[in-house]
Amino acid sequence: MRPKYRFTLLMLLMPSLFAGFAWASDKEAIVATVMSLTPQDVVIVKKHAQSGDVKAQTVLGMTYALGKATSQNDVEAVKWYRKAAEQGFTVAQYELGVAYDNGKGLKKNYTEAVKWYRKAAEQGFVEAQTNLGYAYEQGQGVKRDYAESIKWYKKAAGKGSIDAQFNLGLMYAIGKGVAPDVEAAYMWFSLVAGDGDPQAMRNVAQLKQRMTPEQVAQARNKLAEWQQKNPKPVAPPLRPEESEPMISL
Repeated sequence: MRPKYRFTLLMLLMPSLFAGFAWASDKEAIVATVMSLTPQDVVIVKKHAQSGDVKAQTVLGMTYALGKATSQNDVEAVKWYRKAAEQGFTVAQYELGVAYDNGKGLKKNYTEAVKWYRKAAEQGFVEAQTNLGYAYEQGQGVKRDYAESIKWYKKAAGKGSIDAQFNLGLMYAIGKGVAPDVEAAYMWFSLVAGDGDPQAMRNVAQLKQRMTPEQVAQARNKLAEWQQKNPKPVAPPLRPEESEPMISL
């Protein structure tokens, strides 16, 4: 990810300066902070992390995970993520879930991954909601449940997750857990296509060939209604290694 802006270390470590800032839902801000650190900054961050500051613990964990201004160390990353996650900090809960999902810094464990995704998802963390939806869809770490998968995908989709929107398009297109619905599939893929995704564009084109003009008109009406009810937020994208491959129809 290329940070769009930078937060100074002073802003990170002095909560009174940004008491109303939505840190719990802004992973991108933490990534940007990590990318701005120097080795000297890391020493200061570690002191605050050792004192129990969840933001500092999460930044330190990501610093080790990315090997920024310090040696890359997945075990240390997990150690600090866990400290913040156990205090309820959503970004750390999500990152700990990813670590269990990928087996980085600890043994791969899908059940533990789901546990931590759920904690963050229930607090509204969009990337955790997407991953929890995927876990239910695939039956990884939890019993396969398409209804639960769709529920979590829709929560994430409403907050701008293109991965959740794309996966919903697939589920409606092929009838996974729901009756096949080309209009719904067209709507979800169109949302992703609107962000310039080439695979979603191809899927929209393929669906259109199967649809009557009336169905296309209905799908576009549904899309307009959904967009009116769900104004597009600015959501951070997943890092490449966290994204699932998008599957063509």
